Amino acid sequence: MQRALYHPRSGYYQSGSVRQGAKKDYITAPSISPLFARCLAHSLAPIFKKNPTWSIAEIGPGSGGLAAELLAALHQHDQCPESYCLIEPDINLRVQQKALIANQELCLVDRCQWYGTLPNAFSGVVIANEVLDALPVHLLESDQTGQLSSVQVERGNDGYQWASSVLCPDVYQAFCDREIPRHHHYRYEISLDIAPFLQSLYQRMNQGVCLFFDYGYSRSMYYHPQRHLGTLQAFRNHTLIDDVLMQPGDQDISCHVDFTLVAESAVAAGFDVIGLTKQMYFLYANGIADVLQYFQKQLSHLDFLRYRQSAHILTSPQEMGELIKLIAFSKGGPIQDDIIGLPS
Repeated sequence: MQRALYHPRSGYYQSGSVRQGAKKDYITAPSISPLFARCLAHSLAPIFKKNPTWSIAEIGPGSGGLAAELLAALHQHDQCPESYCLIEPDINLRVQQKALIANQELCLVDRCQWYGTLPNAFSGVVIANEVLDALPVHLLESDQTGQLSSVQVERGNDGYQWASSVLCPDVYQAFCDREIPRHHHYRYEISLDIAPFLQSLYQRMNQGVCLFFDYGYSRSMYYHPQRHLGTLQAFRNHTLIDDVLMQPGDQDISCHVDFTLVAESAVAAGFDVIGLTKQMYFLYANGIADVLQYFQKQLSHLDFLRYRQSAHILTSPQEMGELIKLIAFSKGGPIQDDIIGLPS
């Protein structure tokens, strides 16, 4: 999974092209419409009012659409930060992101800086939308007796295929430490990358808050007996690909997130966990209905219908509303009450 997604020459995310959007492989909340960015700005405006020197850092900015819309929305709140850091290692994507932001009616590209990693001593708000689900995972599999084995990838005569092998000690230790329930005929996904990822984030931050939006469940639901095939999946052209190994480097591979692990890893790194909520609750609390009403006066009837459909996708329990969660954690001071839309 690491090589298929991040190989420097042939990895899926190293191709230099934007992958999300209506005509790409998958959609994300910011790429559907400006509604997500407007609601996010409503939540962040009080934070920047209290902390006027803070910046925003977006990990995995994709097309740059969220940066453009969020800056514009915060500008309307009169709380636009002086600096917006786009954490994007790919040089070609940086060019496309800069062009999109510069082409907006309200051009705020002069506030944007590009980095390969979060700048040291960063103070502000870190945003990551569908980043954790793209971190590589290890696979374990149990047989009819519950005996575990590692699942590896090997090259066969007809391409890549799954193969069982002896347990990887580090993966098995993580399985035991997390007290994951043992089921029969079950495939487990085990992340070893989330903890060091958050540890690195904590070390680079001076103070601020992190907002992570992603697909996933709490651990008890993640390893539910009925989810025996796991959540590892591949997408291309908005189509679910049955064979994750079929087109390495040419299709997206993702895995749902164990949010219990994210919370545990954040605390172990030194963060204070603020809360966890479903995307639909966050958007409702931050005025998605009011934002829709605003756009109804600005758009043609047909364009408004598209926005209303996007609001349904963002908030419906059958779409993104329930499956995507927001987890927030902070460093350097209590800001529990400043983030609108998280349970107190």
